[in-house]
Amino acid sequence: MVLSRFYFERQARNDAQIHLSSIKQAYQLDTGALIHELNQVTANNNITSTLSQQPAPSTVDSVRGMLMTECIRYHLSMLAIVSQDRHILVQVTSTNATNNSLSTDAASLAETALRKGQVVSSLQQSTSSDPSPSSIENQWQLNIADPIQNTSGPAGVLLAMQPIDNYFAQELTQQTGENVVLCLAGHIQGMAGIMIKGLTADQQLSEQQICSPGTPNVLHTSGYYLTLADNIRINEQAANSLQLVIVDVEPLYALNSHSTRLLLILIGTGLAVFALGVIIYTLLTNVLFINPLRRLQAYVQALVASNAGIQVVPTNTDEVKMLARSFNLLSESLDSESHALTEQMRNLLIMSDTLISTLNLEHLLGEIVTRLGRIMHAQHVSLLLYGREMLSPWAVAQWSDQQVIDSYVLSNPSSPYLSQQQ
Repeated sequence: MVLSRFYFERQARNDAQIHLSSIKQAYQLDTGALIHELNQVTANNNITSTLSQQPAPSTVDSVRGMLMTECIRYHLSMLAIVSQDRHILVQVTSTNATNNSLSTDAASLAETALRKGQVVSSLQQSTSSDPSPSSIENQWQLNIADPIQNTSGPAGVLLAMQPIDNYFAQELTQQTGENVVLCLAGHIQGMAGIMIKGLTADQQLSEQQICSPGTPNVLHTSGYYLTLADNIRINEQAANSLQLVIVDVEPLYALNSHSTRLLLILIGTGLAVFALGVIIYTLLTNVLFINPLRRLQAYVQALVASNAGIQVVPTNTDEVKMLARSFNLLSESLDSESHALTEQMRNLLIMSDTLISTLNLEHLLGEIVTRLGRIMHAQHVSLLLYGREMLSPWAVAQWSDQQVIDSYVLSNPSSPYLSQQQ
């Protein structure tokens, strides 16, 4: 779970950086196209004629129609021709509201364009008094001042005002279809593809946080989204002008092309972990089981060979079978040696019985009881001689201090010794 979350967030950041680059390029192209169209308008002879002291009414109507076409085409809030003394000569607006005077910022921008003799743009806060619901608090617009040239130099300025709103954001993303938010001065000005006003209203994230360049944020509405913001400016923009902040919004944890890639990564990771586990298991088995078993097998084979004189021939079977075979050989060897020792003991006992039966036990037993009686200072001594595996005495010898008795009392008529005497 943690791995998939990290992967999705990383891919979302990478996609956001790529999409920010494409949106910046679209902003540069759209602004460049607008400036190029304004240059075409300023080159029209009717535009130059309006700067004369008394332009013909037909010329003014023609110019107003031309300006209205461009105003509608580029969604401009106002397009006006401004004289050198900063008076509005001809203007068209997207609403019914008109204003014959310029704001301080707009007048300063027109003066800069006249002084430099080239196009100057600036992002300025709107001062429109439009009371309609479409009017937005803290609304900003892109103002472009294009000098109108005549034979003696700049004679006036063509001033265009384009609001930074949802329409402007949609124009930037109509080719890519990405989710984008436009910010100025820490406030959201427009958005396309997603609505996040509810988040800022619920104070989940402030507009200042969303509009902070370089800091990714995670939003949660009906789904999860990652935002990444960056600044952008155009070449004709004044040095003291604010920079437009573009915020790219990427969906998180959604089923898309990254999900298939993540699945492949997870499968590959699982296979790698499984292979590593097999390798570790094999090594541990060799170290903890196979190698000790082989050493034990070699020891048993050597023991069998040394005890039984058997040449153990290695086989191609597994270690457990070889070890069992070696133990069987060792058991057979020990069993055969045990039988041999038992047979030798049996032969020795037979020889002992034969030897005893040939001895003169009468004299031997008499000497033994006589010497024992004297040594022990006993009054009476009895000596019983038992044969191997016999329950009754084989022979008995007695001695007393009154007399020396050296005789054998037959206690078992079936004694082999008595049979021999008879």
